[in-house]
Amino acid sequence: MEEGATVQHQPNERGVYVIGPSSNDPEQTEVQQTTVSWFRTADGEVQLTLAGPTGGELTATGRDVFTALLVIREALHDRGWRVLVNAARKEAWGGTPEHPCGLAHVRIYPTLTGPPANDPVDALDMPDDPSLVGSGSVIEQMLWRDEWAGTTEPGALTWTDYERRRQEARAAR
Repeated sequence: MEEGATVQHQPNERGVYVIGPSSNDPEQTEVQQTTVSWFRTADGEVQLTLAGPTGGELTATGRDVFTALLVIREALHDRGWRVLVNAARKEAWGGTPEHPCGLAHVRIYPTLTGPPANDPVDALDMPDDPSLVGSGSVIEQMLWRDEWAGTTEPGALTWTDYERRRQEARAAR
């Protein structure tokens, strides 16, 4: 088998919900169900495909479902769509050496100063409260993670500063 070739296993497939502009009125939003499938490639990566709500499919590869989904979420976000799954929560992150989790799970870091929740959650399940996905922005998720991990570069924007600015902008309206 060639290096980098994929192993054709039966993909893991399931329905997930996405929210984005209504086809009838782009000023309104609508929730749609779509399909996500993923499998492990020969080189140990995860190839994930989402049947795109804007037509066609979006495919990405990453070390796990979370990282592959980051790429797809970024492409969808640019088109006004969010994926309503645990992996899209700002306080969600894939496994780390200190806080491992399964290939299709994420850890929830409920505060910026504490440890993650004890048990990983299914990355592709809808959160108990879909509003926890918020804007579904990968940038917001990265800001949260960097501040939690203490890896924000000096002078760079932190989650705390970002959220404060956003609240000030809302109050000024």
